[in-house]
Amino acid sequence: MSLVNLDKSVGHIRAISTEQLVEYEPYEFSAHCLGIISPQRLELGTRLTMDTHHHGSVQFTVLDKVSDIKLGLFRYRLISEDDNVELSKALEIDPNSGRLKLDRSGAQLQSARFSPGEQIYVETKTFGSTYGYNLEVVDFSKTGLLLCAPKPCGTIPFSEKTLLELKIMTGDNKVITPLAKIVRKFTEGSTPQLSRYFATKFVDFNSDEQMKWDLFMESLEVRNIDKAMMALAA
Repeated sequence: MSLVNLDKSVGHIRAISTEQLVEYEPYEFSAHCLGIISPQRLELGTRLTMDTHHHGSVQFTVLDKVSDIKLGLFRYRLISEDDNVELSKALEIDPNSGRLKLDRSGAQLQSARFSPGEQIYVETKTFGSTYGYNLEVVDFSKTGLLLCAPKPCGTIPFSEKTLLELKIMTGDNKVITPLAKIVRKFTEGSTPQLSRYFATKFVDFNSDEQMKWDLFMESLEVRNIDKAMMALAA
């Protein structure tokens, strides 16, 4: 089975050292990274070049790797080697929706998620309520947060489609207060170690806070990349 679908492809990828073509499909993106799914085994640190459809070549390094034993596929996170490349423009991805310009079906790439690197809590409350809950941030993306209720979590009256008011404290003492909607909730473990998770998607920012969030996300991504690159060099 071939993964490569030219409608979903953002360019042809080759390993620089061997010139071997890499079979793949993209599934996520961010300011500096592209996530791909491939049946081929690539080592961390492998350098790749992509011949884009209209914007020349972009060089990447394999930064992260997760295998799916059942399907025989691998998920890789590729980092652009040139900080000056505007990745969404070079790969013709809509930076807001994740839609591929050449994809006739209208499919979208998801926004890449990054770990906060430290324990961060977000104040949450249902829209219009005065009572709130402090939930721990598991990871961030440009479009939303994955939140976890601290143990013991008790009763939290959030369901799918619940509209939340969030108060996010970033590391530079800025406060961002978007509206978000719960798009998925799930649990892991069993009592008393049960963990409750809430996946949220932003539905409204004011223009000033959108800019603050975008800058915060880029700084968080750079920190995650620097940490991963240091691990590769070790």
